Amino acid sequence: MKNSFKIISLPGDGIGPEIMNCAINVLELVAKKFQFSFELSECLFGGISIDKYGIPLTDQTINACKNSDAILLGAVGGPKWDSLSHDIKPEAGLLKIRKELELFTNLRPAINTNNGLNIMILRELTSGIYFGQPRGYKNDKAWNTLLYTRKEVERIAHVGFKLAQKRNKKLTSVHKSNVLESSQLWKDVVHDISKDYSDVTVEDMYVDNAAMQLVQNPFQFDVILTQNLFGDILSDLSATLCGHIGLLPSASIGENIGLYEPVHGSAPDIAGKDLANPVGMILSLGMMFEHSFEILEAKEYIFNKTYDKIFSEFEGKEYDEEVLFDGDVKYHLGITSEVMTDSGNNVKITLSPNPSHLEAVDPVVEGITRSKIDHELGGDEKKILPILIHGDAAIAGQGVVYEVVQMAQLKGYRTGGSLHIVINNQVGFTTNYLDARSSTYCTDIAKSTLCPVFHVNGDDIEAVVQTLDIALRYRQEYSRDVFVDLLCYRKYGHNEGDEPKFTQPKLYKIIANHPNPREIYLKKLVDENVVNIEEGNQMEKEFDDMLQERLDDAKQIEKAKITNFLEEVWTDFRKSKRNDFEQHFLGHHVLHSQKKD
Repeated sequence: MKNSFKIISLPGDGIGPEIMNCAINVLELVAKKFQFSFELSECLFGGISIDKYGIPLTDQTINACKNSDAILLGAVGGPKWDSLSHDIKPEAGLLKIRKELELFTNLRPAINTNNGLNIMILRELTSGIYFGQPRGYKNDKAWNTLLYTRKEVERIAHVGFKLAQKRNKKLTSVHKSNVLESSQLWKDVVHDISKDYSDVTVEDMYVDNAAMQLVQNPFQFDVILTQNLFGDILSDLSATLCGHIGLLPSASIGENIGLYEPVHGSAPDIAGKDLANPVGMILSLGMMFEHSFEILEAKEYIFNKTYDKIFSEFEGKEYDEEVLFDGDVKYHLGITSEVMTDSGNNVKITLSPNPSHLEAVDPVVEGITRSKIDHELGGDEKKILPILIHGDAAIAGQGVVYEVVQMAQLKGYRTGGSLHIVINNQVGFTTNYLDARSSTYCTDIAKSTLCPVFHVNGDDIEAVVQTLDIALRYRQEYSRDVFVDLLCYRKYGHNEGDEPKFTQPKLYKIIANHPNPREIYLKKLVDENVVNIEEGNQMEKEFDDMLQERLDDAKQIEKAKITNFLEEVWTDFRKSKRNDFEQHFLGHHVLHSQKKD
């Protein structure tokens, strides 16, 4: 993988230089953390280029951009240059650089981490009404030309469908085909291309309806594919769903290079006052790591939940919102996030909050899964996977497990099969299994519905991976529950105050001297000449150092924030607060007193 990159910085006008400085600070931090180097060159662009050269974009800047790996752009324009003719305004530089670099796809994500919203708007960027000829303004008449060719629509349609395949396999084509011939072409070509992507659902929507639906029900969208003008308007509208236009990033992508800029303008009224919010610029930097450099870990570091937030929860910090909540065991808190697999597919992962090991979470997970199958996935059970993680004592001893397994194939409750992973390590009782249950295996509950069970040595890393792969293939093929019994051990007690040596002194003397799975697997890799011992130890040290750094960061956080899982489902519901109950009690008390009187 390439680890050295040439980057062009175009700070531009207004707040552009300020937010660019913030992005470069983050770039330096991420480069150090993920061990890559970069060469950064700054060029004039926009109004500041007009002031020096008389044009917003020089040939020298174009050549520098063409010879780079990626381009960072701040913002352009301002009242100072509004009186200039259209062909030399700062915004003309934007149109020209897109055309010169053939940046025909504009990716504009609308992400709200508070409610789980995640929409990707694909805007065609180098054609349409912004580029059509003839155009002009003379006396009391002005004219523009809206023109698209089949080739221009085809190339961005392919990008849109491939992106939809990696996300939730739904694409909304936005146009105005009822009144515009150019939109009729757009609609026809998109449907022609859709034949090559049979796994993606295509929906047509008029642009005026799309604007209303974005406001009314944004969660129905996944990938929106649209023309230049429509995309410009809809992506700005989507900013209202995320809090502010200053929070939105964008990526302009061509065949060979990408340009990354925040969606907002130059905000000249606050320029130089240290008031500009750099989030959009920083998130645009994150998109650069994904689309130009393919360093997904760096992108996730910027976009997603970080280790310092996790450690903050473990530190027992006071929560930053007023809730009737007294905390829980730290590793029982849930979260929803999105990850990209090695194959390039986006997978949304929800970890449900679990009140304890008492298996109460099992029907909750199944209910969430069935709801999504019915209301979001069109009845397709293969697009979602419920995973239930059990302890050996809980799966054998809790009645709710039997109830859930027995309902797995019922028409009203089935979810296409669940993957049951059993951490078989005597977590429930520090006792011999013969004194804990009557059955031979803790997974014998699976026999009641003839579900397959795989027993695998937890110390054998590759066997565990292979077994899980087989189990997943079985579930996808036969739509039935499958159990994986990980035979392992726990090195320490049930919790921080438990000492297993009191009840199992002989067993825990053996465990104390037993190498852990990492040590066993490292020895295997060394014996097979895959890595040497120094490389293995260095990997461990780097990871430990990273965790220690995140722990140190977490100690600086004053209050921990609870990231609610599946929060988008509850976006229209207000949480109750303490005074809601106090007001009810007071009203009841007054009414009761009046009745007495």
